[in-house]
Amino acid sequence: MLRLLLLLLSLLLCPAGPYSLHAQSHESLALAAYLRSDLSQWDEALAASASIPDPETRLLTQAEYQLGKAYAAMAGEDESARDAAMEAMDDMLDQIWELTETNATAHGLYAALLGLKIARTPMTGMIHGSRASRYVSKGVALGPDNPAALYHAAGNLYYTPEQWGGDPEQALRYLQRAISLYGPDRNQNYRYLAALALLGQVQAKLDQTDAARATYRMALEAQPEFHYVSKLLLPRLGVE
Repeated sequence: MLRLLLLLLSLLLCPAGPYSLHAQSHESLALAAYLRSDLSQWDEALAASASIPDPETRLLTQAEYQLGKAYAAMAGEDESARDAAMEAMDDMLDQIWELTETNATAHGLYAALLGLKIARTPMTGMIHGSRASRYVSKGVALGPDNPAALYHAAGNLYYTPEQWGGDPEQALRYLQRAISLYGPDRNQNYRYLAALALLGQVQAKLDQTDAARATYRMALEAQPEFHYVSKLLLPRLGVE
């Protein structure tokens, strides 16, 4: 159960691409929602993002926020809110596919949705797991410098058992590249924080304990209220 919770909290995604000045309000709401795992603040972020003028960017952003809301609902064991968020996300992705089939971020988002379906019904893992792997691979091929594509590929490689294609070493490389793509305002971007949280877990899995500890501390320097790191991930590394 604990591992499932870690998976849910760490798989928040990070869509790439520039945002207009109109996005500041919904971005700050999303940051607060992520740090607090707050369903109502995810709803506020979704409402604020409705003003994004470009349809593709708006749908991608709102699909992302529905994913964040679904994770928060699962962490709070709110199955109804989880299912509603997943359904809304699925519908948004369908609309994106009507606009384009070559958006790298959308492929990462769909892989994340498949991960939610596996978490909800583990018996579907054999079906959805291979599909998720194909989607993240295509996402990286479409956008080798897309943080979302790299992040989701890393998550897939980290959580998939190595006998079924998992590769934590490659996950490490993807995450390092994704993190390097964020700009000077990255500390206010929850996607950057999510990438740091996953990077620390990958480093810990590779027995790079000192590196993992440094990564977690970097995340806490960026956002001291990042309790997922301070109260769960960092203590798991043990005493220095």
